[in-house]
Amino acid sequence: MGARDTSNSFCGSVAYLAPEMLRRQGHTKSIDWYLLGVLIYEMLVGVPPYFNIEKTKLFENIQQGPLKIPHTMTQPARDLILKLLNRNPAKRLGSSLRDAEEIKEHDFFREIDWDDIADGKGLVMKQKNRPV
Repeated sequence: MGARDTSNSFCGSVAYLAPEMLRRQGHTKSIDWYLLGVLIYEMLVGVPPYFNIEKTKLFENIQQGPLKIPHTMTQPARDLILKLLNRNPAKRLGSSLRDAEEIKEHDFFREIDWDDIADGKGLVMKQKNRPV
């Protein structure tokens, strides 16, 4: 998909569905950035954002529930998650024509050398023992 192309497919695990998919109004590539936000949130918190065992409540939470971010989360992680989980796909981090570059420049990833990763050198943190 191009940055502005839309799709009407409906697929995915229920806890990972983006608000625009639940609205069934079509979605753009920025849905991938929402899902990245869900993944990062779950890795840091231990459960997906908006999670509820009741599917109806889960869908309600995804569309309009408050996002609960632990107070122990660092500011860069908090900011990244809030920007990736923006319910407005057009305002979501990564939704610009710059796509992934916009996300890679976020302060949360400041220690990542993306060139090393692209060159196959793997992930080497510039500064060790930095809290997330």
